[in-house]
Order: sequence, then C-alpha cells, then structure tokens
Amino acid sequence: MKIAFVNPHEEPYVNIGLAYVISAVEKEHSVKLLDMAFHTRDYASYVLESLKRFQPDVIGFSVTSFSFHHALRIAAVIRKAFPRIPLVYGGVHPTLLPEETLQNPLVDAVCIGEGEDTFQEYLQKLEASREPAGVAGIWYKDKNNAIVKNPLRPFRQDLDSLAFPNWDHWEIERYLQANESFAGGLRHLASRGCPYSCSFCSNPALRRAVPGTFYRTRSPENVIAEIKHNRDKYAGRGFRNVSFGDATFGLDAGETEKLCSLYIREGLHREFPWDCQTRVELVTEAWAEQVSRAGCCMVTLGVESGDEHIRREIYRKDFSQEQIHSATGSLKKYGIAYCMSIIVGCPYDSAGSIRNTLRFLQKEKPLKAHITFYQHLPYTEISNRLHYHQTEGEGVVFKAWNTPRAGTMYLGRWRLKSFMLRFFVRRIAMLFYHGFRLRGPAFLWDTVKYLFAIGQSRTVALNNYCVLMGLEQYTLYSYALAHNRARHKKEATA
Repeated sequence: MKIAFVNPHEEPYVNIGLAYVISAVEKEHSVKLLDMAFHTRDYASYVLESLKRFQPDVIGFSVTSFSFHHALRIAAVIRKAFPRIPLVYGGVHPTLLPEETLQNPLVDAVCIGEGEDTFQEYLQKLEASREPAGVAGIWYKDKNNAIVKNPLRPFRQDLDSLAFPNWDHWEIERYLQANESFAGGLRHLASRGCPYSCSFCSNPALRRAVPGTFYRTRSPENVIAEIKHNRDKYAGRGFRNVSFGDATFGLDAGETEKLCSLYIREGLHREFPWDCQTRVELVTEAWAEQVSRAGCCMVTLGVESGDEHIRREIYRKDFSQEQIHSATGSLKKYGIAYCMSIIVGCPYDSAGSIRNTLRFLQKEKPLKAHITFYQHLPYTEISNRLHYHQTEGEGVVFKAWNTPRAGTMYLGRWRLKSFMLRFFVRRIAMLFYHGFRLRGPAFLWDTVKYLFAIGQSRTVALNNYCVLMGLEQYTLYSYALAHNRARHKKEATA
C-alpha cells in the first residue's frame, strides 16, 4: 500500500514521534511525507500536487492540540480532491480526545497511544479489504458512520526493538540548516514518557489514557548505536550536535552514568556536543560533572515560574528557589550553559507573581528563557479544576470560566500586553548580555548575518518572537557548542 503522512506543524522542528511511525510502516509499505514546516504559505498546492503524483491509499496526520486545527484545514483540501481516501489521526490530541476527534467529518479513524504497532496492524486489515475491527488502539467510523471502539493497546515496553527514525523522508538538510536558528541538531530519545505530575502538562493524562507503564527507557547501547548510525548518514549533511528530546533526561542515575561512559568511550563527546532538558532536583554537582565530561553543553530546566507559590502550589513543581540556585551553580561550575522554561498567564497568575518571575530571571541570568503563554490542554490538573465550554464544528477548544481568583486570569488584555512587552524587552537584554559576554563585538556581526539570512528566506513565516528565538539559537546556542568543542579538544591534546 501507499501511505502518505502529514506533519502539520508550521515550524522547522522535527516531529520525532511521526518519524518513528514512518520508519515502522516503511518496512512493508511505500511512504510519502508531506511536511508543512517549509510550506506554510503554499500548503494547499503543495499537498494536492504531492498527492496527485503519489496516489496514496491512506493518509495519516500526526497532531497535537495546537496543530489540530491546521491539520483540519489541510484535510479539507484533501477531502475535496480525494473523497475516498481514509484520513487517520494520531498523536497526543486524538489519544486524549478520541471520540471528540472522531466526531469531526474530516476524521475517519484515530490511533490512540503510540502508533508503531497499531498503525501497521490497521494497514494490514485495510489491505485485506476489511474494516479494522479488533485492531487494538484504533477507533474508527464504520459504513453507517457509527463510531467503533476497539480495545486500547498498552504502551510498548521494549523500545530497543524499534527501528531508528529514518530522516531521509524529511528535507533533512533544510532542517539541519534551520536548526542552527531553531532547535539545533537532530533529536534523539533516551526515554519515553514522564513519571511526574505537573498540573499544566498532558503527560499525567496520557499516563491514564493508555494502559501499561508510561515511563520507559532505551538501553544506553541502543542510544549510542542510533547516534553513530546518524553520524554515518548525516554528518556530511549538517548533523553536528545531538538534542535529547526526553521530557526528563537523566532520571535513572545508573543509566545516565552508563550512557555518559559509552559516549566518552566512543569519542562522541568530541564530535557531537549535546543538550537536554531535566528537572531541577536531579541536577547535583556530581550529575553536572558527569554530563559535562560526556559533552553536555546546555541544559534546559523546567522552572515554569519564579514565584514560589505558583511553581509549587499551582504547577506542582516541588522545589525551592534555593534548589534552583544550587542547580544553576553546579552547571556553571562545570561550564554548562543553562536555559529555563517559563509559563506566564495561567489562571492563578497575578501581576505580583509575574513581577517575581521577572526579578527571578534577572537574578539567575539563564542563557535563554523559553517564555510561553499558558494555554489549557485537555485533562490537565489545572484544566480539571475549572469549568469549560466545548465549541462545535472544527474541534474541541477549552476556555476557562469562573476561576478561583476572578479578574486575575490573563490579567486583562492591556495588563497582559504590558507584561509580555516587559518579558520581550528583558529577553532581548539577556540576549545582548550573554552575546557580548560570550563573543564580544563579533556578536553584532553574527546578529547581522542571521537577520540577513532570514530576510532571504521565503519559506518560513516568522513573527517578531520567532525572530528573537531564532537569533538566540543562532548566536547563544552556537557559542555554547563552540565552547564545548574547544574545551574537549584542549583536554584531548593536553
């Protein structure tokens, strides 16, 4: 069979979950990827021309709650031109809201949970000209348009047996070039899932939605084998660093130590510096020393708020300001740059708590602060505390009403814009502070080169925030990589 996959995300950020599914499906079927990252403006003509040439039997979408509506716009274009092709949706959004997703006329089936095994079995049933009755993890509409609910498929426990993601289906050179200004390098996973229960995050809901153990790890040997495999295939095409996309990297101390030892033994620490994201309480001086020797150049800490009450009582991140300062101190000691994830504007935020976050960032001076505006996700703890309205038509949208602190939610339109402007200005100030600290006057030349490069681009739609984010990665992240490579080269020759 011919299977077309659609990646509806509009930024050049590789969808590693979809990449795993494609690698599993291509063993038995012909595969074509339609990636919207570089086709945000011409997506309709791009999709139609690609499908007319490929003539697929099934089309699969990988969606989150943020990309679901854009996926439906693409699906509407496809349904008009190819009304008989089944449209199947997988990802976090249909896993958490399978019935609501299926109620949309542009959805024929949903894949609940991880898709490597489920989607293959679904295709086998279709190839035998039968409905996918009994395929665990698939819910679908029958000939009478009634929803058929098959049993759920537990999370796969043996991750080492999965095929490595095949990035040849992606415009990998463009990704690796764009990643200099966005994500950096190729994403790799040492684990799947997360055992924590942050109140704003979908992971606890996913843990409840699908049976089986949610948090699983790959063997360090298997992770190293994938990095070496990608080195052989993509080092000549722009692959220069590893980005671990684990929700919480380094949770198992023994596995982390083994992975770092293997990374050093294979000489990868001199070839491929890496970054990760983890929890504050996991970062000790010993942990920082260990990952630094193995080539870690940057760690993102999920701080979320500089206000202790919001962070601990609302977001359920039970660590103190002192623990954060201790973690950043350990990272500084071993030459590891650190970034922080920040969320503002949750229903319980206030002007005072946001000011505390601004003061906190000024004090800690992270290399970069990933500042995002709070958005409700299905079945998170914060969402469940509040009352919601469900829209009809294109999908499910959550809106909160009657919050416990009425009037502080979103702080009012004018006040919110004022705070976001202050965050934006503070972020620019931090960019120039670290840029001059790490690179000196050459930072200004790097800035000009980046702005000229994106000015020549006509494929990616960028707003002011995306330009700032890209400039941070193009300068600060590349400086961290260069510093790491120079340090290990010096140690190797000493």
